[in-house]
Amino acid sequence: MHLRDGCEAFRTHCRVYERHDQSGARWAEEHKHAATAILDKQTFYLDVENTYQNIKNIDMVPNLSPQNLVAIEIGKDFMLSHGYIENDFDVHEWVAPEFLEKATKELLEE
Repeated sequence: MHLRDGCEAFRTHCRVYERHDQSGARWAEEHKHAATAILDKQTFYLDVENTYQNIKNIDMVPNLSPQNLVAIEIGKDFMLSHGYIENDFDVHEWVAPEFLEKATKELLEE
């Protein structure tokens, strides 16, 4: 049994979360300056303009690119080494692309 196997309620929750995440990310991608004003409050950059310069070329829409999977792996390894999670796992087996694919499909159909 894989970690991604779970009850239908969990899967529904993940689809709803991913859809909202996708929707917000698409808004941020289309409105980079407005998103920057929000993100600036959460970052270490000097000011809003500096934040914008550092995020303007970043794709805000979630995806499972090799680069993002490496970032997930780094985060997982950090949490594992600091005791936030107890059991190691393979990120590539754990990741469940069907949630992202379904959320993307639903947003495109709207």
